[in-house]
Amino acid sequence: MKKLKSMKLWGVALSAIVLLIVAYNIGANGAKATVGGEKLRYDEIVKKIDESNNALNEANNVLKKKEAKVKENEVAFQEQEEKLENKRKEVDDALALLDTRDKLNNEIEGLKTEVDGLKSNRDNIKSDIETKQKELDEIASVIKRKKADPIELLSGQYKVGKDVPEGRYQVTNVGSGTNFVVYDSDGYPTVNTILGDDGIGSGDYVFFTSVGDIIETMGQVKLTPVE
Repeated sequence: MKKLKSMKLWGVALSAIVLLIVAYNIGANGAKATVGGEKLRYDEIVKKIDESNNALNEANNVLKKKEAKVKENEVAFQEQEEKLENKRKEVDDALALLDTRDKLNNEIEGLKTEVDGLKSNRDNIKSDIETKQKELDEIASVIKRKKADPIELLSGQYKVGKDVPEGRYQVTNVGSGTNFVVYDSDGYPTVNTILGDDGIGSGDYVFFTSVGDIIETMGQVKLTPVE
């Protein structure tokens, strides 16, 4: 495109030069000359020269505008290339972030698995502790009961502070069920129950007794000190 426009400008310039030469010849040789097969006077030739010069100037102006437009396009193209490069960098950064995100997600999943394992171990340890605590409580209960020897009573009445130490006891019948009563120092019953597991009795019984109380049993029983 540029080459064609340049050739056109050269053609206009050559035409102008030819006209100048012709005009010179007219001035030197006569009033008229032949230009392109047409006889022209001097003033007509001058007019042709002016027209050629104007066409040349217009062509130069058009060429300058085209060159300016080409430069603008080159600048715009350069800007677009820079924008494209920036977008490529943004895409690369985004891909790197996605890769980092995936790695972090994998690490998080691994940590979750470790936490679940630790929770399971914690629950197992907690269960073991509870089991051991129950065993310790049972042992402690046995130890408490063995601090003092059980007291066996035959059927009859017994005075607390003389026949039996005051305190807290678990009473258990020996043999079949029996009535068991405890009176306070004023003669009022504080305990009145039937021992035994034969369908009539209520099983063992735990009670408090103080000095001056009277224990009455209709059958053989065993008193075990408890805390």
